[in-house]
Order: sequence, then C-alpha cells, then structure tokens
Amino acid sequence: MKKMHVLLALFLTLAAEAQTLSVTVGNVTYQFPASQTGDMIYADGAMLTIMDKVFSLSEIASMKVDDSIVADNTVNVSYSGTSASVTISGNVAQYLTVSQSGAHVSISQSDNVAEEITYVLSGTSTDGEFSISGSWKTTIELNGLNLTNKTPVYSGSAINIANSKRIQIVARKDTENTLSDCASGSQKACLYAKGQLQLQGNGTLNVVGNAKHGIKSASYVSIKNLTLNITSAASDGINCEEYMQMKSGTLTIGNVGDDCIQCDLGSTSSTGETIDHEDEDTGNVYFEGGTLNVAATAAAAKCVKAAGDIRVSDGTLVLYAMGAIDLTDPTDASTTAGFKADGNFVQHGGNVYIYVTGNAGRGITVDGTLTTAADNTGSLYVENKGAISSSSSGTSSSSAYFYTAQGLKAGNVQLNGGTVEVVTTGAASKGIKADEGNMSIAGGSITVSVQGTGAVNYSKKDAKGCAALNADGNLLISGGVVTLKSTGSGGKCINVDGTLTIEDGTLSAIATGSRFSSGSYSTSAKAVKCAGAMLISGGSVVASASSHEAIESKSTLDITGGYVYANSSDDAINSASHMTISGGYVMGNSTGNDGLDANGNLYIKGGNVVAVSARSPEVALDANTEKGYALYLSGGNVMAIGGLERGATISNGTAYQASSYSKGAWYGLFSGDGSLAFAVKVPSNSSMGTPMVVYTTGTAVLKSGVTGSGTSFWSENGYSNCSGGSTVTLSSYSSGSSGGGPGGHGGHGGW
Repeated sequence: MKKMHVLLALFLTLAAEAQTLSVTVGNVTYQFPASQTGDMIYADGAMLTIMDKVFSLSEIASMKVDDSIVADNTVNVSYSGTSASVTISGNVAQYLTVSQSGAHVSISQSDNVAEEITYVLSGTSTDGEFSISGSWKTTIELNGLNLTNKTPVYSGSAINIANSKRIQIVARKDTENTLSDCASGSQKACLYAKGQLQLQGNGTLNVVGNAKHGIKSASYVSIKNLTLNITSAASDGINCEEYMQMKSGTLTIGNVGDDCIQCDLGSTSSTGETIDHEDEDTGNVYFEGGTLNVAATAAAAKCVKAAGDIRVSDGTLVLYAMGAIDLTDPTDASTTAGFKADGNFVQHGGNVYIYVTGNAGRGITVDGTLTTAADNTGSLYVENKGAISSSSSGTSSSSAYFYTAQGLKAGNVQLNGGTVEVVTTGAASKGIKADEGNMSIAGGSITVSVQGTGAVNYSKKDAKGCAALNADGNLLISGGVVTLKSTGSGGKCINVDGTLTIEDGTLSAIATGSRFSSGSYSTSAKAVKCAGAMLISGGSVVASASSHEAIESKSTLDITGGYVYANSSDDAINSASHMTISGGYVMGNSTGNDGLDANGNLYIKGGNVVAVSARSPEVALDANTEKGYALYLSGGNVMAIGGLERGATISNGTAYQASSYSKGAWYGLFSGDGSLAFAVKVPSNSSMGTPMVVYTTGTAVLKSGVTGSGTSFWSENGYSNCSGGSTVTLSSYSSGSSGGGPGGHGGHGGW
C-alpha cells in the first residue's frame, strides 16, 4: 500500500509540474519526460509500465521526479573506477536491454528500434568495457573517456560493436579519450565494429591494442577531423575490409606488431577503384586529406597495405618502413614497405614522404600499375636506406637468394605529373622499377639518385648494379623533367630490358661509378642502357658516364630528332647493331674511345652531329668494319674530331678536313648561303684525336671564334644562333677502302 501511495504522489507531481520521472534499476536510470509518458499502467501490485517499458517493482531501486532535461534517443554511460552508471532516455527505453557487471556494460538493441540512438561514454575505469548489439545505425560519442578492459566479461575489447550497420565513433571537441583492451582476451581489436566504422570528431582518441588489432571493422573505416593515435597494437594498427578512407584529421600509428593499416577484401576479388565508394567491396585505401604519421617496425610490416588500390588525392603522409626482411621462405621473402597494393597506386595530389630503413625494403610496391596522374599537384619523396639481403656464398638457385632495396616498384609505372624524388643507398638498389612490365614518363619532375655498389645475384649467376630507372619491359619518355644520378660501382641511371623510346621531355643521366667485379661476375656503370632497340625522336638528353658508355643500345639505335649529348671515357654513344641518325642535334664526346660507335653499320642521313674521340686507333665515327659493316654519310651536317672510320661511303655531300683546330674554342659550321648549321665548343680532352673532319650536303664554311647567343644545347656546349668568327681553311677529305684519309683506321668495331 505504501508503494501505491508513493507512485500516486509521483504521478500527480509529474502531471502537475510537467517534469521528468527517473526510474533506477541497479545502476541503470531510465528518464521519462512528462510530455511523453501518457498513461502509466500499474498492474497486479508488482508491475509498472511506462512508455511501453515494463518494470518489476521489486527491481526498482528508486523513483524520483525532477526538472532534468532529457534528450531523446540518447544513452549516457558514465564510468567510475570499477563501476558504471547508465542513463537511458524514455523514448528508447523499451528497446534496450542492459547487462552489467561492475564497469562492464553490455546493451542489446531490439530490432524494433526505429531511430538511431546516440551513446555518450564518459569517465574513467581501470577494468571496464562497452559492448552493444543490434541492427540499426548507431552513434557513440566519447566525452572524456578513459576505458581499460582487464577482464573479458563480454568481449575483451574496450568497445565492441556487434552491429553490421553504420557506426559513428565521435570524439567530442577538445576532449581526450583513451581505450585499452584486455591482453588475455580473444577479441579482434581494442575497438571493434562489425559494421561500417566512421571515426570522427574534433577531439582526440588514443587506442592501445594489447591482444590483436588496435581498431578493426568487418566493413569499411573512414576518418574525418579526428586526432587518432594508435600508440601500440599486437597486430595491425587498423584492420578493415571493403575499403578505408581518410578525409581529414590526424592519424598516428606506431609500435604495432604487424601492418599499420591493412585493408582486406570482403570477397574474393577487388572491383578496383571507385570514386564515390558506392561499391564498398574493393579492398581500396583512399587518402583525401589530413595528416598521416605511421611507422612499421615489425618484420616485413607495411605502413599501408591494401588488397585493392591505393589512391592519394590530398593530405600530408609520412611513412617509416623500418621492419626487417622475413626470410622464413628464402625463395619468397617478404619485405617492409611504405605502401603495398595488390591492385594499383595512383597519386592526384597531397605530399607523401616515405623513409625506408628495413633490409631490401620498398617505398611503394604495387602488383598492378603505379601512376602519378597528369593532374597531380602533389609530391612524392622516397628515401630508402635499406641494405641488400642476399646469400653471399650461394652457388645454386636452390640455396641462393637476392633481394635489394627499391624506391618505387610496380608491375607497370606511369609517371605523368607532380614531383617525384627517390633516393636509394643500398647495394644493387633500384630507384624506380617496372617489374616484368613497362615504364612511361609523360610529365612532372622526376629526380632519382642511387648510391649503392654492385652485388652478385647467385640465384641468377649474374652481377647487378644499382639503377635509377629499371624496366623489365619497355621505357617511354614523352615529357617531364627527368634527373638521374648513379654513383655506385656497376650502377646505371637507366637500365631497360626492352625498348627505350624518348619522344620529348628533358633527361639528365649521370653515372660516376666504376666497373663492379667479383670473381667471374661483373657489370659496368653506364648512364643509359637498353637491351632492346633505342629510338630518340625529340626532347633533350644529356648523358654522362665516368668509366663506360654513356648511351648504349644492345640492339639498334635510331635518332630522328631532339638534342642528345653524351660524354664518357668509353664510347660516348654505342649500339650493338646498326646506328642511324637522321635528325636532331647529336654530340658524342669520348675522352678514351670512340665518339659514336656502331657494331653494325653507322648511318648519318640527316641532323647535326658532333663526335669527339680519343687519339688513334679510336675514331670519332666508328662502324664495325671487321664484320663487314661500314660508315655511311648521306645527309645532315657532321663535325668529327678524331676522323672517320676507314672505308666510309660519302654521298649527297662533301667531307672536308680542317687545317687545324684549337681545344676549348667555339666553332661554327655554316652552309654556303651563310646560314649556321650549329656552333660547338670543342672539348679540351688531353687525349683528343685528330683531325677535325666536317661533312655537309652543301658547301661547308667552318669558322673559329664565333660569338653570339641563342638556344643552347649539348649541355651548353652547342648553340643554334652564332655569328662572326674567322674562316678555317678546309681541304678535301677522302676515306678509302684501305686505310682511308687522315685519322682513318682498321676499325675495332666498338670496344
């Protein structure tokens, strides 16, 4: 009878003052606004129903009426030590079932709930958790929460969301929140969501994953505005499926046992990159803004790993790949990397900085195509100091392994825009590598420096040097500014297994290394080398090699346009087969061998050519006469310092020999009508050959001491606009079949 009087008094007060009725059961308080309660049913002297929420009077600890304000669709969970209090708004009370053990709180949402509920978590607990299940979109707001789970009562996670719908985790503005899970639990993550996980807010969230991942979603993960710090994790920092998207905010991940970020596939194959993320089963990772700072320190760990594509369109991304190589299976080792994509990688913007120190690590490794887009406004910087990892005494493919550091590695590489800079220092390292595919450069600024020495690949019984650009297939340069440098023994600026084509752009390639030799294995340092044919039709090419060929094709070499300058102590420009020049401006300067050397026929059909060789028996223009090949001059303008290959065939013009020339002086070759073909500064090589031979299709006029200005080329050793000067005496030059004219020789065919 006493409870009846108390209830009657509360009901009268609630109706009269239009306040809030709070009903407490254990540590859970249900708040019912007077404006919503309507009829409250008291039945059988034991049951009370308020807004369809049924209470047993025996469970009610207290009931009171006050003037508190209740926000609909909200649940507040306040942690304090080893306990927690839960406050539920009356309009959703009937849909929620709360289970609680100390500070371990589990809430089950009925499938009948028709609206999204917001859960606000606050306070501190040294042994608690928050678990929720249901089938409706949910928001969880963190309002100064410090939650550690030491006992896996429900899940072992700090926050566990068994809900396959969209879940928002919001760190309220200017709050700091920390989550830590149970080290002895079997949970998947410190923060786990079965559904789509949206991490956002203008506060800070710190996560410690003691058992496995820091954050895990069985669907996608997106980050916006939030400052998210995953300070440690036993496995991945963030692990998700479908895709991951970072829109803004700051994400910092370190001290993790595996990858910093890993995005898996929800099915068997990726659908590829999507713009609006409508198809969520991609395995893609998108960086669209914000700041990323991650460090992968575990063996073979990746900073960002995607089963699909990786796209960077904005933001500042700093990645440290520091993990050791995993040689559990030496025939298929796993290495650390900044980005690893099973699909493609594309950059449209943003600034990416990748620092690699793990042995044989990669800055970016992509199974598909790595692309810097034509609209790319960003930059990509990779510094790789990872040392080589190889068997030093292996002699057979079964026992030997060989893995080297690589800046950018992909099946195919397409550099179309933006700024790319790669620096590698490991032995036999590669700056940018197209692995079993092709490489193309159409725009942007590309700078690559490789500094390691050569090494022996015992598994392939071959010596390998560094390479700034290395393509297993073909390489096409059609634009951009490309600056390459190789300083180690046996290193190359460009090393192409297929065809090298240069159509436009600006290329500078400098190789300062010497020959690498170890036992019966050796490899030479060269600026530009391709195993297939080489075609240059435009652009500007400057190539310099200290010890070996500056430009070398192991097949044919054709130059039809552009500006080409090659400088070397060996052959400046060399081809293993025929060499043809029919256009452009070409200068080959050798201080110890031939200027231009073809191991087949050497054809000059047009263009403007300057070739400088060392003294006899070297010649400026050399063809492989020992094998029955010859030099053919049939067009263009030629200045050959060091003479011509013997037995040269000269047609459609006349060859002349200068009476003398001066080293370091400027000379201009004028046609009969006084127009300038080109002007060149004669090198000052101490071993420079004689004589100076000129060939033109008209009447040649050679002048020394020319002056003027205009477009410079040949590394500023040539000009297209000069005037003045003193006429040089020319005499007819003849290259016979037996000995030829002055400077002719037996022809060594290109050493």
